Amino acid sequence: MKTSALPKELTVLVHEVTDLWGQIIKEEGGTPLFKSVESVRSSLKEFRHSHMISKEILLLKKLQKTMFKLNTTELEDFTHSFSVLLELINLCENAVRSQKIKDKKRISLPITNSKFETYLVLTAHPTESRAPEVVQCLQNIQSILSESLSQNFIGLAEDIKPHLRNLWFLRMAREEKPQVKDEAEYIFSIIFRPEVFNVLLKKKNVFLRTWVGGDKDGHPGVDSQVMRQSLSLSRNHILEQIHKLLLETHSQLISFHTLSRKDSKESIEKSLVSLLSLQEALPDLATVKTGDAAKVSKFKDLVADFNHSLAPSLKRRLEPLQKISSILQVFPSLVIPLELREGSDVFRDKKGLTESAIFGMLKTLKDISSSNDPRGYARGLIISMTESLDDLKNADFFLTKAFGGDYQLPIIPLFERAQDLAIGAQVSSQWIRSKKLKKFEVMLGYSDSSKEAGVLPSRLEIRRALRAFEELSEQVPGLRLTYFHGSGGSVARGGGSLEEQTAHWPQAAFERYKVTLQGEMIQRTFSTAEIFEQYLDKVQNLGHEKSSKKMINPSLALDRFGQEISNFYRHSISDSRFLNMVEEASAYRFLEELRFGSRPSKRKKLEGIESLRAIPWILAWTQTRSLLPTWWGIGTAYTKLTAEEKKELIARGRGKDPLLTSFIHQLGFTLAKIEPAIWFMYLEQSSLSTEDKKFFFKSFVKELELTTTAFQKLSGKKDVLWSKPWLQESITLRAPMIHPLNIAQLIAWKKGNSSLLREASVGIACGMLTTG
Repeated sequence: MKTSALPKELTVLVHEVTDLWGQIIKEEGGTPLFKSVESVRSSLKEFRHSHMISKEILLLKKLQKTMFKLNTTELEDFTHSFSVLLELINLCENAVRSQKIKDKKRISLPITNSKFETYLVLTAHPTESRAPEVVQCLQNIQSILSESLSQNFIGLAEDIKPHLRNLWFLRMAREEKPQVKDEAEYIFSIIFRPEVFNVLLKKKNVFLRTWVGGDKDGHPGVDSQVMRQSLSLSRNHILEQIHKLLLETHSQLISFHTLSRKDSKESIEKSLVSLLSLQEALPDLATVKTGDAAKVSKFKDLVADFNHSLAPSLKRRLEPLQKISSILQVFPSLVIPLELREGSDVFRDKKGLTESAIFGMLKTLKDISSSNDPRGYARGLIISMTESLDDLKNADFFLTKAFGGDYQLPIIPLFERAQDLAIGAQVSSQWIRSKKLKKFEVMLGYSDSSKEAGVLPSRLEIRRALRAFEELSEQVPGLRLTYFHGSGGSVARGGGSLEEQTAHWPQAAFERYKVTLQGEMIQRTFSTAEIFEQYLDKVQNLGHEKSSKKMINPSLALDRFGQEISNFYRHSISDSRFLNMVEEASAYRFLEELRFGSRPSKRKKLEGIESLRAIPWILAWTQTRSLLPTWWGIGTAYTKLTAEEKKELIARGRGKDPLLTSFIHQLGFTLAKIEPAIWFMYLEQSSLSTEDKKFFFKSFVKELELTTTAFQKLSGKKDVLWSKPWLQESITLRAPMIHPLNIAQLIAWKKGNSSLLREASVGIACGMLTTG
C-alpha cells in the first residue's frame, strides 16, 4: 500500500470535519440531500484513477445528468454543501500548518534588524464576494480547529458543530455587489484580529498599506468621500485597539495603587487623571476630516505627557503602553495609509483638472494633513500605464495645483505593458535627475504584461526592467530604490510560493520589500498568527540569503524561447475567433453576475488585448480550470528551438537560472491543476459552432501535450510535482471535489440562476485556492 505524503494529523482532521459537516447536511438539509451529496462524493473517486480525457468527459456528463434532476432548492443546497466542504479542507490545512510552525524551531533574523523593511499593500478584490457573516464564521472555525489539534481532537464536535450549523444557513457568496467600504471592512476584519495584530506590533519595520479607497484608476466608485470613509474605517479599528490597551493600563494602575505606599499613591492618582484625558480624546478622532493631522499630533502629545507622568518603575511594567507606542510607530497618523492611483490618461487632461476625482482626493488629502506630511495618510501617487516622462510631469502638475509648490507625496510610475517595462528605467532616470531625487519608488505590473504575452515572457520583461533599474541605481550616487511589485496570488498574475516569486529579485527588492496582497492571499497570509509571522520571517530570511547573490546574465536562448511563447500567445488572443470562444465558453461571459468586487467586472466588449481587464481575464481561465495564460504557447515555442538552445535551457532550468528554475516549478504546479475534461464541458455547452468546438478543443489538447513534453524535457522529471509529493496528493484528492461545482456553474449558466452561479463560483475559488 502506498504511503501517504500528507501529514497524518491533516488526514485525521479532514476526516473528522468532513463527517461533522455531513451530519449538519443530514440534520438541516434532510436525509435525501445527504444521500445525494454522499453518493456524488463517493463517485468522484473514479476521477482520481482516470487518466483518459474521454473517460472523464463521460463521467462528467453522467454527473451533470444526476445533478439536473435536482430542483432549484436542492441544487443550491447541494452546491453549498461542496463549497463549504472545500473551504473546511482549507481551514484544516491552515490549522495543521500553524501547528507545525509552533512545533518547529524557526530560524529568523533578529526583529531589531533595521536593514529590511516590509510593506504589505492590501486589496480585497475579488474575495469580498463572501458575505461578512461567512468570514466571521470561518474565522471561528479556524480557531477551533487550531485549538483542537493541540488537544488531540477532544471536544471538537461539541465546539465546532454550532458554527457549522450557522454556516449551513449562510451562503458563501454575497447577493449584493459590495461597495468600497465593504472591501475595506473585509480586510480590517482579518488583520485587526488580536492574535494577528499582535504579531504586527511585535515585528519591527513591518507596515501595512491598502489600495481600498485610494485606487481611483478605472473605478467609478472612488472619490474624496470614499477615501475619507476608508481612512475613517481603519482609524476606528486602530482606536478600538488603543481603547482596549488604555483599559488594561487603567486596570494595572488601579492594582498598583492598591498595593503602593502612600507616597506612591499620589503619583499613580495623577497618572490616572492623565489617562482619563487620553480616553476622552479618542471619540474626537473617530472621523478623519479637515485638520485631522493636528488632532493626531495633540493625541500623541497626551500620550507623551502620560508616559512622562509615570514613575520609571511603572513604565517598565505596563505592557499595554509599549503596545500603544508600537501602534504609533506602525500607524503614525492612526490610519492604514492608502496607495493613491490613477491612469496616466487622466493626468494628461489638464483642462479637466478641477473636475477630476483624483484632484478632489489630493485636495482632500491636503486638508486632512494641513501643513503636515500627508504620507501618514497616503504613501504615494501611482501613475498607471506610465509611458513617458510627460506622464510624470503631468502628475506633478496636478500635485502642484493641489498642494502648492512643495508637495511631499512621491510620484510613483507604474510600468505594466512590455513596451513600458522596456523603457521604465530610462523614463525614471530622466525624472530622478530632473528632480535630483535620492529616494525613488517604481511599481512593476505583472497582470497586464502576463495578460498580453503570457507568464514567462512577462517574467523575463520584469527581470530586464529590474536589471536596468539596478544599473540606474549604480549610476546615480546615493539613490535609494524601492520596488513595488504589483503581483497577485495566482501564478498567472505573478504569484506562487514566496521563494518562486522572488527568485530573480535583486537585493534592493528585499531591503524594502513591497508587494500587493490580493484576495485570498490576505486570508491565507493572515489566517493565523503563526502563518503570518512565518511569512514575515521568510521575507527577511530570503533577503538575508540574497545579499550574497548576483543577478544572472542574460541568455539569448531564453530570450528567444520567451519571444516564441509571446508570438504564439499574442497571435491567439488577437484573433477574433479566439476572443469569441472566450466570451462564449468561459466564465468571462457571466463575470458581471458574480459581484466579486466594487470595481466594474469587465469592459463592455471583448475586442482585443486592450479591452481585456487583467483580473477578470485570469479569473475566467481559473474558474474553467484551464489556467491557459501560464502555459499557452510553451509547447509550440519549445519545438521551434534548436538543439543547442534546448540544451542551454535545460541547463538553466535545472538550477543555473533562478527565474527559469522557479517558473518550471510553477509550470508543474499549473499542469497538475489543469482539467481538460472540465474545460471541454464549458466548450461543448457553449453557443459556438460544432466546427469551432472541435477546433478549439483539439488545439487545446495538442498544445497541452506539447507543453507537458517541454516541461518534462526542461525539468528532467516525469511527475509535474516531483519536488512536492504532498502537494500532488493534495491536488489529486481535492480536484474531483471541485467538479460538481463546475457542473453547478454550467447548470446555473443554462438556467439563468445568478444565485447558484455565485455560490458555485466561490466554491470553485475555494477549491482552486484562488479566484484569479
